[in-house]
Amino acid sequence: YRKFCKIKGVFKAMNIAKIHVWKVPVLLYGDLADRVLIYIHGQGGRKEEAESFAEIATNYGWQVISVDLPEHGERKDKARFVPWEIIPELQKIMKSAKENWKVIGIYACSIGAYFSIQAFQNTKPDICLLVSPVLDMEDMISNMMLQAQVTEEQLKERQEIKTETGVVLSCKYLCWVREHPVKSICKETNILYGTQDEMIPYKIVKKFSEENNCRLNFVENGQPWLHTDREVAAMRKWEQTVLEESRSIIPNK
Repeated sequence: YRKFCKIKGVFKAMNIAKIHVWKVPVLLYGDLADRVLIYIHGQGGRKEEAESFAEIATNYGWQVISVDLPEHGERKDKARFVPWEIIPELQKIMKSAKENWKVIGIYACSIGAYFSIQAFQNTKPDICLLVSPVLDMEDMISNMMLQAQVTEEQLKERQEIKTETGVVLSCKYLCWVREHPVKSICKETNILYGTQDEMIPYKIVKKFSEENNCRLNFVENGQPWLHTDREVAAMRKWEQTVLEESRSIIPNK
């Protein structure tokens, strides 16, 4: 179907197709193009949240694929929200994208960025936009264990511990994370980080950006979840800047 969106003060129609790719519910935004951005939400998100970004991206010649990760959105199957199940799914999405588009980018939020980095190590997208990305999962898990006063010995003994906040700490998850360190997946990696993000320490984002030659931009006083009018406006401006520069990407022949 087509939805009318206000882009740069002008109303124009944006095509939206609801499909399945490898049995995963997917929304495909935009008219036929040779380039696509795969949108990967964070924890608690869903594929529909890509719409505002797609309204911008389609104006720069991109289509956008947005997926529902396991246990989110329309997903009713038995797949779980863990990396060893999510990563194979994302790799199948990428395989399909490579069969249909010449230029492929990634737009990923929070833990969705972590899954993306793990999934696309060998495919090397042309461009990445990472918003409040989780870049050191081991550090995040260690902090959750510290807050819950759970030792590693206790976790090894019980394998899974549910904290008072409802978070389930998993020994298998921690071991998996340690065995799969992150590294940049493309030369054109752009990161947007809120300076008041208490979940993702600045030192980790800074270190990753410097080691992988990423472009790091900030939302001053931005929280872990960029959602206020001011934060969203800053995010949209950043998206437009990155997408304008992306026009120079030459499709593979």
